[in-house]
Amino acid sequence: MKKPPNVLQVIQPRKVWSAKKILGHVTLDIALVWAQTDHQFYHKWAAIAAPNDDPTGGPRGYIQVDINILRKGETPKIPNIDPHETDEIEGNLLLPEGITTARQRAHYVFKIYRGEDLCRGKYMETIYSVPPDKDPLNAYVEVFFAGLKGRTSLKKNDSNPAWNESITLKELFPPLCQRIKIRLCCSDTFQDTVIAVRYINLRSISNDGEHGFLPTFGPTFLHFYAKGINTEGYVGKILISFGTEIQLHSHPVFKAVDHNLWKHEMVLLYGTIFNSNLIDRKFSDKAISYEINFGLSELQNNATSLEGGPVSYRTPEKPPISTGKIYWSLEYGQDKPCVFVQSHWPDFRNRMYISNVISKIVDAVKPKLKEIEDLFIKGEYQSSDTKIESLLLNTIECLSSSCKRCLHIAQGNSGTFQTDLDRERKRFCLHEINNIVHSLNDIYDPKMKKQCFENLQTLLKRVEMLAEDAQDCWPDIYIVMILGTKKVAWRKCLAKDVVYSPIDEEKGAYCGKLQSLFLKPNAQKSLFSFSTTPASASCELDVFLWVGLEKHKNACFKALPEGFVPPRDLGPEILPPYLIAQQKHCRVHVYQGKFLPGSDRSGLCDPFARVVIGSECRETAVAPATLNPTWDQTLTYRQIIVYGEKSRIKSDPPLIIVEVYDQDELVEYIGHCTFKPVIKFREDPYVEPQFPPRLQWYNVCNNKEVMGEILMTAEMLEV
Repeated sequence: MKKPPNVLQVIQPRKVWSAKKILGHVTLDIALVWAQTDHQFYHKWAAIAAPNDDPTGGPRGYIQVDINILRKGETPKIPNIDPHETDEIEGNLLLPEGITTARQRAHYVFKIYRGEDLCRGKYMETIYSVPPDKDPLNAYVEVFFAGLKGRTSLKKNDSNPAWNESITLKELFPPLCQRIKIRLCCSDTFQDTVIAVRYINLRSISNDGEHGFLPTFGPTFLHFYAKGINTEGYVGKILISFGTEIQLHSHPVFKAVDHNLWKHEMVLLYGTIFNSNLIDRKFSDKAISYEINFGLSELQNNATSLEGGPVSYRTPEKPPISTGKIYWSLEYGQDKPCVFVQSHWPDFRNRMYISNVISKIVDAVKPKLKEIEDLFIKGEYQSSDTKIESLLLNTIECLSSSCKRCLHIAQGNSGTFQTDLDRERKRFCLHEINNIVHSLNDIYDPKMKKQCFENLQTLLKRVEMLAEDAQDCWPDIYIVMILGTKKVAWRKCLAKDVVYSPIDEEKGAYCGKLQSLFLKPNAQKSLFSFSTTPASASCELDVFLWVGLEKHKNACFKALPEGFVPPRDLGPEILPPYLIAQQKHCRVHVYQGKFLPGSDRSGLCDPFARVVIGSECRETAVAPATLNPTWDQTLTYRQIIVYGEKSRIKSDPPLIIVEVYDQDELVEYIGHCTFKPVIKFREDPYVEPQFPPRLQWYNVCNNKEVMGEILMTAEMLEV
């Protein structure tokens, strides 16, 4: 929730002879209210802090408040509490859930050391390189927390300013605000400009449990990103730390940080674009290229460009073509363009590795719990008693073995320099996962299967909460669409999702895998990494991404789909400008669908479905004036090309995109869904139960709102 803290002010009303006077205030985050039971504080006493004074000097009084967060049409839930019990102030203070003791005085100390590669981000709007030293800032940093504010001094025309300053904010502990806001600002002649903003959640850098620790952060680099007209990009990093001192009686002493605190490694970001589809009609009149950004290294050092060729981080321009005049695509043929960036970064891989190991535990167990939940929801508990028992035991074994594997990996992985938060986070994660393993030993009771299922859900939530690391690792990866000389759309991917490790559990979920990405301009919202949201997208890319140490680049090329090789005339040390593909032809069938929206004034609609696979697009017939259309059609695609070895294609088939429209005077977009087909190779028998594939219901969504369902299936056959 990126909203400023909410402030309740106690005001003495204005009189004829005097102006109104602010007697005090209460500052808290909306997130704090949301975290409470039923998302509310009921009859709680809030301490009133003195205005513009030291909040640790004691309250000016107390005010009893009710605060609720309600959805539209929702009514507040009144707790069953005796009103007289809420009259006591000390026992009924407005505090975070679980905190019952009186709050202590604390100093929250922010240390701003230096910035590196800080710039205004002019390069985001042009295809030409604008290094940071050609785009300097009059930079200063602002810190906001619990309604308080501090700032550094101004450093003029410097892309690498050294502040070495402390900002101390006085507040009570635990605070009622859970979010820290840090702004990178530029002081211009007539006005100051906010270049970029970062937020830090206090819950992710502290723990209030038995083995908890006070809020701490860094010293580490915080990466900053700014928005342009149509794109977003990297604008530098700041070395910062944050600590909490309880009952501090002396002013904190500032200690500079050694420039060689971390080991720097040569990092290679490599990508191959296999296909570019779903290009919007408005981008069909000019040549299109794609650019990959990883920090600002590609702007400062073009030595990675092949001699006589284009820059290494941008694909060659290519005009789009269309077969049906609905969507356009770029036909790369057999030669797939490669993009890569080589740069030096601190070796923060261990942070990414721990997050990836924990995330993969969640990804492995969640589908198993969903399958069990579906059986309970369908009322098949009695009839499927044996099946549920088998699924529960399998889930317990999966969670237990995954957690034990996580403990083994984490205990043997010390890494380079670690901050206090790195050490505390690792200690807490190991302790929590070890407790979960012990809890699993006696969690199953054959007489209480539903209770066992609920306990497993609780344990998985505890694991999931450990995955987030507040400290930055490597910067985010940006893929940008360029139309002529303008950057028109972009997509952000997290480095941890594509980072390489020799240990599979530590490897990013999408490292060395072919993925479908949708690029959008800034005007479109909901740009989530690797999400599948085709509505209003500028284009869709099938892209292979890999980031890791340059000395591991051979592992990158081994991960490429089967049949892709660099050109033979390049030496082993030269990164290829393109790959050569071997083709395989397939045929896809989409059977039928049912849809339940209502968009016309009559409450009915005239729906049809548009099904896109790669660069091929087919449409069903229009079903007139109905909320329950029955198309019962088979759409055949005879020129679908997929790449890679058979095992990879079968485990990760190409994505099918289904868009549903209402055929009125103007075609209206209703929603979309995505799914993957069942794969059959020539040697596979066409027999039940796998073939023919069963029809399945898929939700049709528009901006996360479910607009209906569609019943369909697809099979892809090798020909």
